[in-house]
Parts: sequence; C-alpha cells; structure tokens
Amino acid sequence: MNADGRENERRASTAATPLSGTSLVANLVDAKGCSVAASEQIAVISWVHVALWGGAKYATKFAGRLQEGTGLRMRRALRVVFAAIVVLALAACASPTLPLPPPAIPSTTLEADGRVTLRSDHGVEPNALVVILNHNESLPLNQRVAGTLADTEGTWEQTVIASPGDILDVTQEFGSMRSAQTTFRVPSK
Repeated sequence: MNADGRENERRASTAATPLSGTSLVANLVDAKGCSVAASEQIAVISWVHVALWGGAKYATKFAGRLQEGTGLRMRRALRVVFAAIVVLALAACASPTLPLPPPAIPSTTLEADGRVTLRSDHGVEPNALVVILNHNESLPLNQRVAGTLADTEGTWEQTVIASPGDILDVTQEFGSMRSAQTTFRVPSK
C-alpha cells in the first residue's frame, strides 16, 4: 500500500471515530506534524457539530460524505465568498463620500452697535465648525471672519460685525470635510 493509500485509510478511520475535545485538536495535525487543510478542519468541526446535535450515527454518515469530495466544493465555495468580499470592499472604498451640504441661511437680528446676530436651528451638522466671512472690504481683516461650534442638534448662534447690505458667506466644517458656502445679504430690517 502506498503512502496515499495509508493516508486515505487514516482519514477514513478518523472520520468514523467519535472525537472528544482533545482528540479533535490532535486529529487536525497529520502524522508529519503539519496541520491539515482548512477545508478539512472545517469538515471535522462540522462533523463534531453534527455529532453533538444530530447523533453519532448521522455524524458518521455525514463525515463519510464530506470525505468523498466535499472538500473541493468547500474550497471553491470559500474562494467565491472571499472574492465577493474583496470585490465589495474595493467597491466601498472606491465610492465617493457624500459632501457636506451647505448650511441653511440663518436668521438675522440687527443689533444697535453695528453688529448682526446670526442664528440657525438645525442648519448644520451636529458639532460642526461654522465659519462666517464678511465681504465688506472696509472692515479690518480680523473683523471680517468669525466662527462658532454648532451644538449636538446642529444649532448655532454668532454675533458678527456687519451692516445692512453686507454680503456674508457661511460654511461648515466637519472632520476633514468642508461644505460649499451659503451666501446671503444682511437685510435692512
């Protein structure tokens, strides 16, 4: 009897013998000390599962059928599943993320001292950074930009230096993304 015949005989006797927890681990290593193929490990683990839940008689028949060619089918099925997972993962990485929407136009309240209070309820992403830019070039640069953080509801309020007729840009930043700007003119009333 050649080496392949002895190996097949050893596997057949192993498949027909009920396995305990320690002999299961021992049977996953062949005579040379090398672990057997993953599909055969799955077959043995499946056999143990059936033995526990379906009875020893059914498990012996099940294990015998596994050795008659199911290993090749299992390997093919695992390859197909693995390929599908890889394709889906690559497709998910390649799909673009949705951009942040521009902020909603805030309500304005004119203050007596040349300031305007801007307020927006749920107008940006929760916890976003809101940046306001005034296009009025007569103001110093440090008075043309203001910012605030939105609360957990996306609501924010900020008082800025502005006059009726000034054009303001409002953007939001969240993480590494920045939205398109919302541009509006400060109303006179």
